[in-house]
Amino acid sequence: MNKAKLFYFIFYAAMAALSPFLTLYYQSLGLSGTQIGLLAGLVPLTGMLSGTLWSATADATRRYRAILLTGIAGSWVATFFVSRATGLAGLLPLVLINAFFAAPIGALIDSSVVAQLGDNRADYGRIRLWGSVGWGVSALLAGPVLERAGLSWAFTINLALLAVVFLIGLRVPLVQTQAAPGSSFRGGLRVLLADSRYLTLLFTALVFGMSLSMVLSYLFLHMRAMGAGESLMAVTLTAATVSEVPFLFLAGRLLRRFGVSRVMAVALALMAARAFAYAWIAAPGWVVVINLFHGPTYALFWAAGVAESNRVAPPGLGATAQGAFASAMFGLGSALGNLSGGVIYQQFGAPFLFQSVGWLLLATLVIFIGLRQHARQAALAAGRSN
Repeated sequence: MNKAKLFYFIFYAAMAALSPFLTLYYQSLGLSGTQIGLLAGLVPLTGMLSGTLWSATADATRRYRAILLTGIAGSWVATFFVSRATGLAGLLPLVLINAFFAAPIGALIDSSVVAQLGDNRADYGRIRLWGSVGWGVSALLAGPVLERAGLSWAFTINLALLAVVFLIGLRVPLVQTQAAPGSSFRGGLRVLLADSRYLTLLFTALVFGMSLSMVLSYLFLHMRAMGAGESLMAVTLTAATVSEVPFLFLAGRLLRRFGVSRVMAVALALMAARAFAYAWIAAPGWVVVINLFHGPTYALFWAAGVAESNRVAPPGLGATAQGAFASAMFGLGSALGNLSGGVIYQQFGAPFLFQSVGWLLLATLVIFIGLRQHARQAALAAGRSN
């Protein structure tokens, strides 16, 4: 597992150096809020489609390493050209190509780690937390560099770290569950998509991803409007990452004690409170405090979703289940969040946007509890009838 830990550390360090600062970079190029929302929305939508396609292809062909390395290399090349582009017309095709290649990377590593853990899949968080450490360290170091040297350095740091990720990808173990003899990929896929537990998970992941993207994509613009610089923004990222580590470490214990449904319900409720808090702050420094809730919101939700995806996936479809879960959250969810968030931010401002996110999450919490309760009653009824 040491190579997987190193992969997570460097990969998320590369992401932290660039992803949180992209909206600021786009703004520095003269793009409007609506144009930024368009870019931020179409990218994850492309990632949703390509991520699901890549993951399903990996399960169908068993060519996991080839697809992983292709994704890393393609993302590196696309990012390089994005750093040279100016204007929406030049940026749009390049960022979409980047999203196409980058989409399967996380899902392939996640499904491999969970497969290696076997019955201890709830302990996935103890491996994944190294990604959070990498994110926090990178964000803390990158912020002052970007503030002094300029936002273009985000691309330099990202590309250097992605090159290291490619080298690690040559050796990192990629273990996947094997399909039962005589079973087909299509048959397993039909079973997966007919599982009400998994469909509920995908719906909730979509809304959570939509909410998270509306918060994260426009939080730095909100902070900039209140006078914050890149160094303070980097500190807020580090605070969020520090809060992830203990909750990822404890995720397995919490999931075994309370179950997926309760853990996800708590994450939804706390994420709603977090969104309302962003809307009500009067100074950007408060974001540091609020971001300490990133652990019991995003980290717990993600760990629970990865464990649940593996649990319900038929043998041989682990990467597909993980890919679809990630695509719902960071693909379609992020796309809808960024596109709608850009319009709301442009018309009504950040506080109204964050309040809207809070109410959306509370409504989703009610629906989630209802769907889980219905599924539990249906399972009990089926057990009594057998």
